[in-house]
Amino acid sequence: MKTKTFERPPILTTDERERLFVEAGSLYVAPHAHFMLGLSGLSALEVVSLDVRHVSRNGVEAVPIIEVPNVDLREVEVGPTRPEQISETTRRALNRYIAWRRNRCLHFRFSMRTEVDAQGAVRCCNCGDLADFLSSPLFDSRQGDRLSVHRLRHEFEEFRDMLELNPALRFDSLRETFIADLIGRGPGKRAA
Repeated sequence: MKTKTFERPPILTTDERERLFVEAGSLYVAPHAHFMLGLSGLSALEVVSLDVRHVSRNGVEAVPIIEVPNVDLREVEVGPTRPEQISETTRRALNRYIAWRRNRCLHFRFSMRTEVDAQGAVRCCNCGDLADFLSSPLFDSRQGDRLSVHRLRHEFEEFRDMLELNPALRFDSLRETFIADLIGRGPGKRAA
């Protein structure tokens, strides 16, 4: 019986990291926040599992220590959230994203009509977002649902290809880069 070997995703070089974040940060608010959270050590599943309340106490400003949901697709019961410190750069990216998200509809500034959808959630009649912003998914899809892991990974691939980065890189490479930096095996210090 053959055993499968787990191959770790490649890590980003300093140049690749710089190109990815300069390009994403200058034009694309949501992808920049996604990529910064990945580079803070979160997996794709953890990033899409975040609600606004996990990163902000008031729905306006991100906190320096976020609460990461304990997500494991193999388990029905999951444990409590874990605290995760984020960099000031990641916090600024989240603040920019939250501000952009709040500007999508006037219901964040004025009391507007709400309706209850088929699942029993109270939503804004104007934009369809959850009326309770803190309980809504941090990253949503065009349909207003939680962003999927597949879409997040595809988005990274689009940026990777657009910037002509190493084709072997994937979203999980951001987390691997974070881990490599932690153990002192960052860009230019590949394992022997």
